[in-house]
Amino acid sequence: MNTKFYTGKGDGGESFVGKKKISKDSAALEALGSLDELNSWLGLCRAAGNNLKKTTIDVTEALRKVQEQIFIIQAEIAVLVFEYPGGPKLNASHLEGLEALIKDIDALLPPLTKFIVPGASEVSARLDVGRTLARLAERRVVTLSIHEKISPDVLGYMNRLSSALFAIARYTNHIQGVSEDNPRY
Repeated sequence: MNTKFYTGKGDGGESFVGKKKISKDSAALEALGSLDELNSWLGLCRAAGNNLKKTTIDVTEALRKVQEQIFIIQAEIAVLVFEYPGGPKLNASHLEGLEALIKDIDALLPPLTKFIVPGASEVSARLDVGRTLARLAERRVVTLSIHEKISPDVLGYMNRLSSALFAIARYTNHIQGVSEDNPRY
């Protein structure tokens, strides 16, 4: 076997990283797992976005950047929790880049005056699921911040991420010429 995909050490409900043992239901592993789930889902969104026409904003490239930044957040959390030396860190420029993406998309879209029912297109529906997973991951990271010193940049980024995914979802509908549906209540 070229790659060892399992060790069996976690069969009792604990993960071993280096010399540190941690329960699989810990706040840290909940946060890391939620970030992993989000990143995997964004990969599915990115793959679905490959069929979109290329426009002012490259949706697949924007999602790829977000995925990279989620990896940085995971690494930053792992450094804190598993006491690794060093590692990449999210910084203010990552947050500013996400905010700039939201502003750039907003400038291209008609104003939002009502709630939007998810599902106008397959790509936007996938991104709306990603938005909810981003909120879940944010809640898990906030819970972890009670126990660990999570950087303000990470907390800010996680707070903006669901907004960015909502903006990207609206943008994909816009470039496909798909009308957004509103609740009928």
